[in-house]
Amino acid sequence: CCTANMHQGWPKFASHLWMEGDGGLAAVAYAPCRVDVGLPVGHVVVVEETDYPFDETVTLRFERAPGTAFPLQLRIPQWARGAAVVLPDGTTVSPQPGTFYRIDRTWQSGDVVTLTLPMAVRAERRYHGSVSLLRGPLVYALPVPERWQLVRGKAPYGDYEVHPTGLWNYGLRIDPKDLGAGIRVERCGRPESPFRPDGAPVALRVSGRLVREWHLTDNWAGSLPHSPTQSAEPLESLRLIPYGCTNLRVAEFPLLVD
Repeated sequence: CCTANMHQGWPKFASHLWMEGDGGLAAVAYAPCRVDVGLPVGHVVVVEETDYPFDETVTLRFERAPGTAFPLQLRIPQWARGAAVVLPDGTTVSPQPGTFYRIDRTWQSGDVVTLTLPMAVRAERRYHGSVSLLRGPLVYALPVPERWQLVRGKAPYGDYEVHPTGLWNYGLRIDPKDLGAGIRVERCGRPESPFRPDGAPVALRVSGRLVREWHLTDNWAGSLPHSPTQSAEPLESLRLIPYGCTNLRVAEFPLLVD
């Protein structure tokens, strides 16, 4: 079921990156792509170059434009405070987060629009006062070492259980009001398969401690301790990666106090 949903999800995501509206184009999601479309004003080809959702910059190159006016609308996510759009004439504008920024102009072949969506790390409070970390559109999680056990069928297409083989029950030692003081963003290049545990293009480095009172219950992670909580375990450096890069993961953490 999950595999089938993923096989449907990626093609639908790719086919819905752009929409047509008001006689022009609207970028509703961002990913490397090429849109080739006939608009009421003529044939348009736009190439989008980006490492989003891992990186902040989106570049739109008009390979073909009719030399007539039509609107281009860019979705500005709610979290993108300080977003900037550089227009083909070099003008920089500051769009409002949580809106579509509309550019009405006469488009020419060779025009370039650059969109920057600053990805400041954010913290959300969750169940029992726990904390989750986000950067841009992505939730970050602690990948848990894993063991795959075939329980039905034949490899590689059978049914598997995935069991943890390492420590996972950590709390985070951060200040939700000053995340920059305790979290470091690590960029890890451009791997061929970015949604693998060993291929995450970006990571967050954060400090944490084991929380011994939080443990497995009936082979499941037990209920989160109420935050804030304490731990006398040694402080460790933890590497969090995008949720979609993990198989087993922890994405809600107890918040530690000294």
